Amino acid sequence: LIKRYRAGDPSPRVRRGIHLTINGIAAGLRNTG
Repeated sequence: LIKRYRAGDPSPRVRRGIHLTINGIAAGLRNTG
């Protein structure tokens, strides 16, 4: 997804996918302490 975003893909779905991925990782770290 980041490759596509950096390649200039302006699709909001790509950005949303990146945000969901980051949020998922952050939530996992929060839950494990």
